[in-house]
Amino acid sequence: MVTTFNVKAQEFEPAKDFGSEFGITGMFGKEGIDGNNSAYFGFTGAYFYDLKNGLRVGINRYYNFSGAEYAYTLPIYFAHRTKSSRSNEPFVFDTFGEFLLQLFTHIIPGRAEFNAGPVIGYFKSTNQTISNGYKLTNPVYLAANAKLRLTFQIWRFNLGGNFGASYVPSKNFYLVSPDPVFNGNRTSWSLEIGAFLSFSFD
Repeated sequence: MVTTFNVKAQEFEPAKDFGSEFGITGMFGKEGIDGNNSAYFGFTGAYFYDLKNGLRVGINRYYNFSGAEYAYTLPIYFAHRTKSSRSNEPFVFDTFGEFLLQLFTHIIPGRAEFNAGPVIGYFKSTNQTISNGYKLTNPVYLAANAKLRLTFQIWRFNLGGNFGASYVPSKNFYLVSPDPVFNGNRTSWSLEIGAFLSFSFD
């Protein structure tokens, strides 16, 4: 029965998906200086016109960037994904936890998806005087993003995680600090890590 389930799951290659995701984003400038971090929650959907290549769009809301009351971003990605498959590697493990992980990857089909494209957005300033922290200097957000999504497929549900990196030419935040080494640092890139749950359909 498990074998039959896996074969059906591997044969199922849907063209569309829609779901939600959450995670944390950190915006950074100079190396060694603390970034400006925020949790986010969003929705994302994709259409794969040849089942491998397609378009993924979404909307994310950010909650606690220093210097911003809230923020919204709209990612627009070219998406390329691998075919759904299970691991065929031999079992090699030292702990019970490693055994469970390998058992999971052998039973549940998975895939990788690569995203790349622009992200536009808007930051709402707190309008507060900041003496030590990040200050919003540009409410319009522009970024070039690359992201990796790793998915486990259970029937039509997709559970996974993602990791992304962005170059941010809009340099939205300026660090105000009494330390002259830190003062004036502008955020010019960001890192993002998250988890998602989506539903696939034709």
